[in-house]
Amino acid sequence: MISRAMKINGRRASVKLESGFWKALDDMARRRGISIIALISEIDRTRGTAPLTSALRVAAVSYFREALHRMA
Repeated sequence: MISRAMKINGRRASVKLESGFWKALDDMARRRGISIIALISEIDRTRGTAPLTSALRVAAVSYFREALHRMA
């Protein structure tokens, strides 16, 4: 588990995720041409009541599932 402290949407947050999820989020941000902080901020704004770490994991899995589906 890797913990990163950051400022998201005006507040301090500490996010702890497995390295594979950090790599996936980095890749998502790079493919979209935005910073990882911008990506996490976007996910944070749309997550509803879900915990941020859960929302990040779901976003990463969903993104790559959709990419695989488009390739099939």
